[in-house]
Amino acid sequence: MVEKLGIKKLDEILKGGFPDKAMVLIEGTPGIGKDVLGYHFISEGLKEGDACAYVFAGQTVDEIENEFQTYNLSADSVCWINASGESEERKNEISCDVSELFTVSSAIKEFIQKHKKKEMRVVISILSTMLMSNSPNEVYKQLSSLKNEFKKYKCTVLLLMETGMHDQQVVTSIEQLCDGVIDMKVVEKDWDIQPMLKIKKMRTLPVPLKYFRFAITTSGFVVSEE
Repeated sequence: MVEKLGIKKLDEILKGGFPDKAMVLIEGTPGIGKDVLGYHFISEGLKEGDACAYVFAGQTVDEIENEFQTYNLSADSVCWINASGESEERKNEISCDVSELFTVSSAIKEFIQKHKKKEMRVVISILSTMLMSNSPNEVYKQLSSLKNEFKKYKCTVLLLMETGMHDQQVVTSIEQLCDGVIDMKVVEKDWDIQPMLKIKKMRTLPVPLKYFRFAITTSGFVVSEE
């Protein structure tokens, strides 16, 4: 099985979508569009009837929901895992603290246990914050433990990480742990600035040896072949 993103060209490149129960790392500079890709992944999951969770910090749920709406994507019935250490006291919200890593893992496991009979999708948008607020070794251990839970209960996960913030050894260790890695960056050529993505690895998929153009539009994340 595969998990569609609802991004037509990218789903085609991935032969239908992300591998079932995969943990996929999305790397890119701040503001390049990692979050928007995550929004598509969640919205498409809701269409498929999957239970979906979004792990965040530094924003409010209203702000994130407004971003979903900007791209005409649904965020209805998402479980919001707020790692800011403060709760907005919403019915569908779990509070935790990114500086106390075990609370983040516990919140994700709570979501999994509640929905373990369903297909699940989780976007963890705070990986860089986790790495900056905790020992990288501890982050790696927690992700390894969570990965076992994800595979046991049919949960596909996206990890969003900012490039340029972490030692290469740390980045490589996280890449090694994940089933797939997508790199997003800006390429400058002849005064033209173009966002590009590359699939660095993906379980069950031969890696395309090329970059693909993408853009963030009013329709969300749009990919075209370079």
